[in-house]
Amino acid sequence: MSEEKKIAQAILDAQKMHEDSYVVDKFWGDGSGEISHHELEIEECLIATCKKHGLSPNLWYLLSLAMHFWNDVQIWANDVLAGKNISDEIEKGR
Repeated sequence: MSEEKKIAQAILDAQKMHEDSYVVDKFWGDGSGEISHHELEIEECLIATCKKHGLSPNLWYLLSLAMHFWNDVQIWANDVLAGKNISDEIEKGR
């Protein structure tokens, strides 16, 4: 797998890991209230997935900055894994 595809897969894996860590806690004895949160921060997920895919241990920080554009990064990662040439897609006007 190319480095670009490893990065793309690490991004998607980290997003899924983060989303899967979402929990809803019940509070107040009768269960009438709840607080929701992610047990894993996206940074923790990126560190784990970068390591899993054999990427630089420093890459997670750059990817965490890119995560501010969550949907765009996800589209990029899916396009890369699908073998699309993103420049060609842009020229076509997507």
